[in-house]
Amino acid sequence: GGCVEGVVAGACARTLPDPHWHARLDFARVGFFGWSFGGATAAEAGVLDPRVVAVVNLDGWLFGAAAMGALQKPYLLMYSDYPVPGPKQFNSADPVTRYEALMTDHDLHEARRLTSRADGYGYSIRESYHENFSDQIYDRRFFKSWLVLDPNHATAIVNAYLLAFFDKYLDGKREPLLRQDPPPYSQVELFNTSPHWRLGTATAPMQASAGSK
Repeated sequence: GGCVEGVVAGACARTLPDPHWHARLDFARVGFFGWSFGGATAAEAGVLDPRVVAVVNLDGWLFGAAAMGALQKPYLLMYSDYPVPGPKQFNSADPVTRYEALMTDHDLHEARRLTSRADGYGYSIRESYHENFSDQIYDRRFFKSWLVLDPNHATAIVNAYLLAFFDKYLDGKREPLLRQDPPPYSQVELFNTSPHWRLGTATAPMQASAGSK
């Protein structure tokens, strides 16, 4: 009894073999998280679907209405450790480099706005790759990164913040981890107090473009 794409969530859950499990689910209050373009999808779902009450974006840019300030739901963002674009990228002769810099610039400014709200949270994991937010990091292609950041530890960090966020906004629990400063994990930086990200959002020119990782 797998769930078929296109079937609404409630009907999909009723196909599962354990009736006690799906009977406990509240499809009027859903938490949505995604990685990369899935993070953009989660954010846009938070704009379009009132059943989505809390959104987590794992290292993704924003698209659509969410990129233009329409997302009003509790929001958690986690970034990998990637370079902030500077004058060299904005003025590059390569149009791809310039456009990527403009998209990153727009995304960083919107990330600052969203994570500065009372129900917004932003973190980055130092020495992490984009793939650290998915199972792809366990592929042998990335084995050299394992010597820098244990992928199991990175996964544990991501899961801890995911659980705390959804426990707070779906179950109403108090979750001090979300505001703990400094964080209990040495690899984690708060987005809005990190010198790396503050410098990026302070010096990059604001643009009207948007995209997604």
